[in-house]
Amino acid sequence: SQMTDAVLPLVKEWQNRPLHKIYPFVFIDALYVDMKVERCSQKRAIYVMIGIDEDGRKDVLGFWNKASEGADEWMKIFDEIQSRGVEKISFISADGLSGLERAVKACFGEETVFQRCIVHMVRNSLKYLARSDYASFCSDIKDVYSAVSLNAALDAFDAFKSKWENGHSKAMKVWTEQFKYVEQLFNYPAEIRRVIYTTNTIESVNSALRKVTNLKGALPGEDALNKLLYLRIQNLLKTWKGPVRFWSDIKKKLDICCPGWNELKPIG
Repeated sequence: SQMTDAVLPLVKEWQNRPLHKIYPFVFIDALYVDMKVERCSQKRAIYVMIGIDEDGRKDVLGFWNKASEGADEWMKIFDEIQSRGVEKISFISADGLSGLERAVKACFGEETVFQRCIVHMVRNSLKYLARSDYASFCSDIKDVYSAVSLNAALDAFDAFKSKWENGHSKAMKVWTEQFKYVEQLFNYPAEIRRVIYTTNTIESVNSALRKVTNLKGALPGEDALNKLLYLRIQNLLKTWKGPVRFWSDIKKKLDICCPGWNELKPIG
């Protein structure tokens, strides 16, 4: 522990480093870890944020240790990344945490598109189904959100409702109440839809972080947690070479459907 304490100044420097001014895509999520707080074991929410910059390069913008997950805490994090230089985000993909969309709009403005993660919606609806229905349900709803156009998605959703609404009202409620996020996807070309419809980009990172934090017993404290997360993230960053796949195509579509995405508003 004393030897690895040499990492702590690097952690602090990394957590406070300047960020890019523009990120066309940002993904946010939280995972939970066991950590000792005043000699008691507590579940701590670790907020994680990943951004894709103007050159298509992916980066972990930071991690934050909080007592629980809430939109008010995310707003504090948004304020922090703004103080570190972030001025514009085109799309933020996240789960359906209550109040989160309002927090995004309050910090980054109405021009930032908040996209609800479709995979989270699938998981939320599966909680109300028998396991024997999982495969069929997932296949039918995939026909909706992966349709080639909005009209095709609406037709597929009508067929989906006809098949599943009887006897599955709670599962259907997930989709009828949040269908605006499915419709919203079709405001953008397929290349962009594939980027924003899911938070899998960040969930793969969270999975890697869980491998070093899911230990027998609680972590001894915040310093130990910070060292583990920082070192694991640095290892992941070494594997992220070059821009994300098909970035040149994505950028061309951004130029058409989101003109000015890589431009900042003049001050004043």
